[in-house]
This record gives sequence, structure tokens and C-alpha cells, in this order.
Amino acid sequence: MVLYELPFVVNRTVWNEMPKDLQDIVRVGIVAADHKGQVKAELAIDVAWQKIAAYGITLVSWSPADTQRWVDAQFKWAKSYEDKDPNCAMLMNTVREYRKFKGYD
Repeated sequence: MVLYELPFVVNRTVWNEMPKDLQDIVRVGIVAADHKGQVKAELAIDVAWQKIAAYGITLVSWSPADTQRWVDAQFKWAKSYEDKDPNCAMLMNTVREYRKFKGYD
């Protein structure tokens, strides 16, 4: 199995010394690599689902109502940790902001 993740780090001083056109090239390369990795991961997931179905396992899809019940239960569960751990609270706040950004909530 190949995992697609491409961390890219540039020293701030080096980055600031690079001309803007070279910075733009690096940015475009990072976006392209990220997109390629995401597409390959999605294809790998599709292949996995096909193999599961071919193996004879019945695939079940949740209704939107069941999906919402699961999300609500997970947020309720996470709340008990948020109240005890500021790092968890910060993470869950990020999750809520992302969900709002994506239009889920």
C-alpha cells in the first residue's frame, strides 16, 4: 500500500529570498501534488469498496437522518473531552469551523 502525503518545508529566510515567480512555481507544484494524492486516495477507496462487494459483503448506506444522528453522537462524545482538555476543545472548534465552511452545518 502506498500512502500519498507530501510534506513540504522551506526555511522562512530562504523562502523570503526567493523571487515571487519561483515561489508561485513552488505553490503550484504543491497544489498539483496534493490534488494527485487526493485523487489517488479516492480511487484506492473506490477499489477497496469494489473488493469488499466482490467478497460478498453487503454494502449499507446510511440515510441522511442516520448520518446526522451519528454526527450528533460523535459531537456529544467529543464534548466530554473538550470540557477537560483545551487542545481537544481547539481541535473540535476547528472541526466545527470546517463543517460550517463546507456547508454541513
